[in-house]
Amino acid sequence: MKSLYTLLLSAALLPMAQAGEVVTAASGKAPVEPVAPAKEESIYDKIWGLATIYENKENPLIQKLALTGRYHGQYYVVDDGDSSADDWENRRIRIGLKGDFLKEFSFNVQVDLNPDVNPSYTGLTDAYVEWKPAKEFRLRVGKQPVEYTYEGGTSSNEILTIERSLITSTVWPSPEYITGVVASGTVGHWVYAVGGFAGDLEKEFSEFDAGAGILARIGYDFSSSVGLDKGLITAGYFYNDGDSGNTAFRKFNNTGSLSLQLAKGRVGLVTDFLAADGLGSQPDVFGFLVMPYYNITEKLQAVVRYAYANSDGENGLSLTSRYEQKLVSGKGDEHQAVYGGLNYRFYGDKLKVMSGVEYSDMNGGDDGGSFSGWTWISAVRLSF
Repeated sequence: MKSLYTLLLSAALLPMAQAGEVVTAASGKAPVEPVAPAKEESIYDKIWGLATIYENKENPLIQKLALTGRYHGQYYVVDDGDSSADDWENRRIRIGLKGDFLKEFSFNVQVDLNPDVNPSYTGLTDAYVEWKPAKEFRLRVGKQPVEYTYEGGTSSNEILTIERSLITSTVWPSPEYITGVVASGTVGHWVYAVGGFAGDLEKEFSEFDAGAGILARIGYDFSSSVGLDKGLITAGYFYNDGDSGNTAFRKFNNTGSLSLQLAKGRVGLVTDFLAADGLGSQPDVFGFLVMPYYNITEKLQAVVRYAYANSDGENGLSLTSRYEQKLVSGKGDEHQAVYGGLNYRFYGDKLKVMSGVEYSDMNGGDDGGSFSGWTWISAVRLSF
């Protein structure tokens, strides 16, 4: 009888044993979960891994040192039916060093390069130190991006479209790297940021002689409560004190934005509403964008964006200097644009190609800024 019992028990446990589970009747121990095989590094993992110069999480002084940078290149064609322009552009070239030290600190220093000018060095972009003792609080000091509005707060490595919309470019500072201090963090479902920036824009660090700007941002992540992969609503505000020597910010006193990000499975949607009151001769502006996207495969993504901008007065809006202004130099008071594009990610946002077509229409002001035409851009985005 004992032999029959042993035989039946062995037969019952055989499928689990073949699956890699171990059960011992005598000991009564619970089954041991099989160990998943280590994921093999891809060729991309190996190549990007070469950027890491040193890494040791147990070292109390320096935990990591790595090269960082990006190359963004693109070819564009712009056509309004009467004239056209096309060219290849080295959109962004940056190289630098980043690292982690003293367990709670990190740094990031990058230089901006332009091979089409002499000298090629055009200044610092990121050049900051960050203290991050916990997810609830981080403090960043130095030259850094001013992160407000949805598109303005998204890295150029990660934006879904090749260029930001006209309404974002109108109110958001560019170049966006300005000397300042920002505290940010995540507390439960809430995310926040508050900081201040110097009003003078310099190649390296500011001289603090042209006023200041104040940033505030608050968001709430509601994804888990409604069963979404992403659900985030964010309100942002930027204040410019209007100093006459200000060269770092756009000519707006108060700028506000309200953005919504939704995603479930392969489908996502982004909206952003923006408004700003002008300083001096700059009229007030407002606008919005709606941007649905669909991940066709793990690597291929389709994006559509509609963007609208309106100026409360003539000549409050300017066309993109890189594209439409090759054909029309004037300003306008109302702008609409529809963009459709495809993104193919070879290695996430670290290596991808993008191609998009945008139709835009500007109602020109009194200096001949009317425009109606197409812009096609194909781009490569590489970052590490």
